[in-house]
Amino acid sequence: MAASGRLPPLAVYGTLLDAEVRRLVLGRCRTRAATLNGWERLYVAGQTYPGVREQAGAATDVLVLEGLGPQALARGDAFEGPEYERRGVRVDFVDGSEGEAMLYVPTAGVRLSDRRWRYDWAWRARYRTAFLAMTRAAIGGSPR
Repeated sequence: MAASGRLPPLAVYGTLLDAEVRRLVLGRCRTRAATLNGWERLYVAGQTYPGVREQAGAATDVLVLEGLGPQALARGDAFEGPEYERRGVRVDFVDGSEGEAMLYVPTAGVRLSDRRWRYDWAWRARYRTAFLAMTRAAIGGSPR
């Protein structure tokens, strides 16, 4: 928890960039565009979704989600599963300010490929429909 007793925001970089996936998993929240400097986003080996790892000189665009409560974060933890753990990181917002956020980072047993992952039209055209169906089935309905 943050010093004020409020939960720190959550930075997302993968499938939770998709507004519908994000709403299904976490509910509604405020978003701010930011950059995660010193991190690269790659496909998890054999999967259609990404993980991140620290890499000097790299930068990854993220959305910082503000106003999430404990239940939303519990749903996020369940969605990410045992392959990811939350870790505190520094983010640089597009308005020039800096902040702290939590980030889902792959655990030690997760192998990343060397192929960069992008949330772009090609990923959405190829994987989005199936990923949404899988997400809906996994959560059994949508949060508030």
